[in-house]
Amino acid sequence: PREFDMGKRLPLWACAVLAANICGLFQVSTAISTPAAPTTPTPGPTPTPGPTTPSPTGPPAPTNLQFTTVGTTSLAVSWTASGSAANYRVSYQAVGAGSETESGTGITGNSHTINSLSPGVLYTIRVYGISSAGVEGDALQQDQGTKPVAPTSLQFTTVGTDSLAVSWTASSSAATYRVTHQAAGAGSETESGTGITGNSHTITGLSAGTLYTIWVYGISSASVEGAALEGSQGTKPVAPTNLQFTTVDTDSLAVSWTASGSAANYRVTYQPSAGSETESVASTAATTH
Repeated sequence: PREFDMGKRLPLWACAVLAANICGLFQVSTAISTPAAPTTPTPGPTPTPGPTTPSPTGPPAPTNLQFTTVGTTSLAVSWTASGSAANYRVSYQAVGAGSETESGTGITGNSHTINSLSPGVLYTIRVYGISSAGVEGDALQQDQGTKPVAPTSLQFTTVGTDSLAVSWTASSSAATYRVTHQAAGAGSETESGTGITGNSHTITGLSAGTLYTIWVYGISSASVEGAALEGSQGTKPVAPTNLQFTTVDTDSLAVSWTASGSAANYRVTYQPSAGSETESVASTAATTH
């Protein structure tokens, strides 16, 4: 190899040779490395679920709820059995107030009496069927009110020939009242008034001289009618007419009159212009005295 004096300039041909040798020492790569895409693992087989036990279901609800007896503090109920129910549970709840209260459970028949209720109150009654596994089904449900307590102390405040005015002491569990009448031993019970909000009423359209039975019924806000307060009172007969003095003496008077069609007998009294009324005969069927 030829040595060069570094203090001297190289000829052009020497510079070209030197550059070629330097370039050969280095291999420049222009390729750009691209990162490898991630690989998705292949999922394994889906595990097969084991056998499951179905949740037990309750029996179908019973049907045909009936209220066989309605009292002031009790309700007797019956129903058509559910084919798959082993026994029943009965509950009650005052409509719009209170909570559901159990009356009986484990009932094996298809009837039950609910006690300890309040008079004149509307209740929701529910009957649930229960399976032999102890699972309760949907309820058979219906509303029914108890009877109000009867009013008391019936009074006949005015007695006329064709009317009777009555009053009574109100029932705390009645919202309104109904009044009826019936001629004793004849006819049928006739309504005189209903929806009466007070504690008095006048019965009109009666027959003179007739004995009547009067009933006053309390009705609850749920339109359940209670037992009646009962009393009897007759109307006044029409007065006799055409009074005649057939004999006038110093110490006696003979009288006659035209009979009243509604009188059974008569009472005769007299009264001097100064003094009190005195009875001459208490009862006579005749029209003379």
